[in-house]
Amino acid sequence: MLRIGNRTVVHTATFLLPEEEEALLEFSTHGSSAKFRIKFSENVADKGNVQLNVEPDGEAGDQGFIEFVNWNRPTRVCTPKALSVMEFSDFDVWLLASAMYADSKYFVTLQFMKGNKE
Repeated sequence: MLRIGNRTVVHTATFLLPEEEEALLEFSTHGSSAKFRIKFSENVADKGNVQLNVEPDGEAGDQGFIEFVNWNRPTRVCTPKALSVMEFSDFDVWLLASAMYADSKYFVTLQFMKGNKE
């Protein structure tokens, strides 16, 4: 078990993702399943604005959609703080993310943590 602050790490994924591909990540935590479609995209009109969008997936109702916008940087980009990506009655699942871009591929690390609601 790994605890960071008041949160417990429940899943970590590290992978390479070609820029035109999407990933599908599934894991279970505390009797609940989590499923996310993951995509990197570029907004050429606003290249300086790095964003992370988390929302229900319009393509599949039983999963979330995590979109990294303008994370195609040669140096590592990280979330400034943990983001709640799943809500349950007594806890949330939080995400810390880091990515780096090289040779048309993203090197991605996602860390999911169980923690109290804020």
